[in-house]
Amino acid sequence: MAKTFRLDIITPERQVFSGDAHSVTLPAWDGELGVLPGHDRLLALIKPGRAKVIDESGTRFYTFEQGFSEIGPKSVTVFTDACIDLEAS
Repeated sequence: MAKTFRLDIITPERQVFSGDAHSVTLPAWDGELGVLPGHDRLLALIKPGRAKVIDESGTRFYTFEQGFSEIGPKSVTVFTDACIDLEAS
């Protein structure tokens, strides 16, 4: 099994993150949604909240507005109304 998957975080204004990730935890409407490589296909609604991304450089945190995510075994794409990279602020 692969150790990473492709993660893209996209807002209407820009692409916030694009790269390989080991895991991501998203603020889904039904609670936190943890995603690892090889996850089954899933569409999930995203609620406002904080996401955690673990990649090669370490752990990063983002604050999301509402949106949705498309999850698959090799990639995760998050579309959100707004996103703030908490490391960059």
